[in-house]
Amino acid sequence: MPSVRRRLIVWGPLAVLAASLVVPRAVIDYGPSGDAWDNVGDARRLLALGFAQGVPELIRVPPGEPLLTYTLMAVVGWGSHVATNAVIFGFYLFSVGMFHLAVRGEQHADLLAMTFGLTPIVLRDAAITQDFICGLAFILAAYAALRCRRHVLSGALLGIAVGFRLNHIIIAVPFALYALADHTVGSIRNRVLGALKLSMSTALVALCAYLPFMFYSGLGWRLVVPLAGHGGAMPVMSRMMVSAYNILYAFGPIAVTGIIAVAIWDRRRLAFNCAHDIKSRSPVFLLAVTLILLHVALCIRFTMKEDYFLPAVPFVLILIGRYFSAPALQIVAVLVISYSVVSIDLKGGISGKRVVALRPSLGLIVQDFERRREIRDLRNGVGQLVSLQKAVVMTGMGGVLTQNNPRLHVARPAEVSPRFRQELSAHRGFLQIDRLDGSNVFLIFSLSRDNLDVLRGEGYRIYMFSEFAPSATLEWAGYDPYAAGIDVLRILGPDAFYKKARSLRTARAQ
Repeated sequence: MPSVRRRLIVWGPLAVLAASLVVPRAVIDYGPSGDAWDNVGDARRLLALGFAQGVPELIRVPPGEPLLTYTLMAVVGWGSHVATNAVIFGFYLFSVGMFHLAVRGEQHADLLAMTFGLTPIVLRDAAITQDFICGLAFILAAYAALRCRRHVLSGALLGIAVGFRLNHIIIAVPFALYALADHTVGSIRNRVLGALKLSMSTALVALCAYLPFMFYSGLGWRLVVPLAGHGGAMPVMSRMMVSAYNILYAFGPIAVTGIIAVAIWDRRRLAFNCAHDIKSRSPVFLLAVTLILLHVALCIRFTMKEDYFLPAVPFVLILIGRYFSAPALQIVAVLVISYSVVSIDLKGGISGKRVVALRPSLGLIVQDFERRREIRDLRNGVGQLVSLQKAVVMTGMGGVLTQNNPRLHVARPAEVSPRFRQELSAHRGFLQIDRLDGSNVFLIFSLSRDNLDVLRGEGYRIYMFSEFAPSATLEWAGYDPYAAGIDVLRILGPDAFYKKARSLRTARAQ
C-alpha cells in the first residue's frame, strides 16, 4: 500500500499536468502541420475506397505510414479531431510508462521519467495526429525489452515502431550494438545470436506492416528523391545551420545552455562516469551515443522538422541521468520543463529572409496553442480572399489550410489558365490547386517562375502569405519571391488579413 500511495503521489500530479498541457490544444484541430490533416485524409480514403483503389491515392505512399493509418481508421469515423488526438495522447502515456520501465534500476529513475514526460517536444507531439509519439512509444518499449535481454520481443516492438515511421529502421543498428556489447548474455556466440534475432524480428514485423501498402503501390521514385522542404535542394552550410537550429529547439536554447553550464560545473563527475562507461564498454552508453549520432545525421538530411530528433530525446536524458549528480539533474529538469512556457528566439527577420536574433519568446507548448488558434482562424477567414477578384495566392501550406475546408474546392490547372503547367511535387506527384468558391481566386502551395510569368501575363495578381510561402518558394521553386515583386498577405498575429479587412483592401490596391 505505501508503494501504491507513493506512486499516486508522484505520478498523479504528472498525469494531471500533462493532460492540462495537452487537452486544450487537442480540442482545437488535428495539429498545426498539414501532415496531421493529411494523415486523417489518408485514413478516410482507405476506409472509403478500400486497399486496391485507396492505397495508390494515399498521400504518403510509398513508403507510407501503415500502422498510423490503420490506427486512425478505427477512429476517424467518429468525425472528430478530439478522437484522433486522444489516441495519440494514449500513445504518449504508454511512452512515459515504457520509459520508466526502461530506466528502472538506473539512478534518479523517477526524476528522469518525470522529466521525459514533461519534455515540451514530447508534450507538443502528444496532441498532434502524427506518428512521432506512436513510434517513440514502441522504441522505448523495445528498449525496455532489450534491457531484459528479450531480443525477439525487442525486435518485434522495434518493427512496430518502423511500421509507424520508416526511418526508425536505423535504430536497429544501436540496438544490435547493445546486444553485441551486453556481457550479461554470456559468450560472444550468444551475443551475436541475440543481435541476429533482434534484427530479423525487426525486419519481419516491419515488412508485415508495409506489405499491404507495397502490394498495391509498389516502390516508386518518391522513395529516393529529395522531398520538398526537407533540405534536399539546400546548400550544405544552410542545411547544417537549419539542422543545428532544429536540434537546439528540440530542448530549447535555455535548456541546452543550462545543460552545458551544468556539465561544466559537474565536469569531474561527468568525466569520471563517462570514462567508466567507455572503459567498461557499457551497452547503454554505446546504444545511446550511436542512436543520438544517427539522428543528428537524420536531421541534417531532413531539415523540415525538429521532430526527426525526437527518438534521440529520451536517450539524451538517459545519458544525463547516468553522468550528472542529483542536484545537477534537478536543475536540468527545471530548465527542460520551463521550455513549455518560455524560450529565447534566435530566428529574426521575416520568412525567406531570416537573420540571427536574440529575444524572449513564448515556450513550445504556448506557441503551439497560439499557432493552432491562428490557423483555425485562417481556415475560417480564407473566404475573405474573394475580394482579390482575380488572383493566385501562394500559401506554403498544405492540408492544414485546405483539407475539409468548405470554402475551397480542388481545381484543375485549366481552370487557372490553359497555359498553366501543373506543378510537380516530390511529395505527391502534383501540387494541389484549390479554388475559392464563387471566385477566380486560386490557392496553391507555390509557383514556379515560369508559371508566375504566365499568370501575370494573363492579368492575375500574385500574392503570398507572409509566413510559410516565402521560405517554401525559396526551397521548392528556387527563386526569391520578394525580388520577384510578389505582394504579401499578412497571416498570423493581429495584422492578419482575416482579422482586419483593411489589410486586404490595401493589398488589392497596391
